Amino acid sequence: MSPLARALSLALATLPLAPASVARAETGPLAGRWAFLQVTTSAAEIPVIGKVYATTSAVSIHKLKHKGNRLRGKGRICRIDLDSGSPLVKTAMPEALLASLPAPRIDAQVQEDGGAWRFSQARQTIVLGAKLDAPTTDALPRLLGDPRIIDQDGDGAPAVTIRVSGIVSGELRVVQRSWTELSGRGASSERIEGSLAFGTEQVILDATSSMLKTAPPQAPEPSRSYFRLVKLSKGASCSDALAATRERR
Repeated sequence: MSPLARALSLALATLPLAPASVARAETGPLAGRWAFLQVTTSAAEIPVIGKVYATTSAVSIHKLKHKGNRLRGKGRICRIDLDSGSPLVKTAMPEALLASLPAPRIDAQVQEDGGAWRFSQARQTIVLGAKLDAPTTDALPRLLGDPRIIDQDGDGAPAVTIRVSGIVSGELRVVQRSWTELSGRGASSERIEGSLAFGTEQVILDATSSMLKTAPPQAPEPSRSYFRLVKLSKGASCSDALAATRERR
């Protein structure tokens, strides 16, 4: 069931800061309020069900600064939708978990190219449910007694909690490390879209059902994973961001 819990990886980390000389540059045409859609899809073999494609869609809203060749800014999550790929299984993200996710952040390189814009954001890594000295390289905790495990969502249980219902129902206590990379292009300064590469390493520390304690193999589906940035008006809200990103690819 673990591929259905990939929404944990949707909060973004930061990239290196731009040089001081770039920080003094004037605000560019990409500055403003943006809706940010991320869609990640994985294929997994689930017992009884067979092969499924689990998709997570996250929409956030950001106020971005464009200085030199950098586009950056924090935002807030508006909505996360989980599609297990099967009507027999439903995965839910508790409100406590959603509230515990770090503020999403965009920090990308942009370059104008013949009236269009090239956009790239290097690999960013986030760890949920544990505090590691070296987040990108340290081994994830695998036993409940590991002192690096934290109750990130504050629900009284270790790590973070995911709820599953359907042919098997229960809760999972999960530690996860995820990364994302973005590469895209915008035909104008109003819209940018492209590919989203990602990877996930996950450990199920415990579960309320023995059937949920083993994670099936999973693999990212690059052709079904993408991102989209849509520029909004100055006073736009999450409802505007959701409407702007509703269009299917």
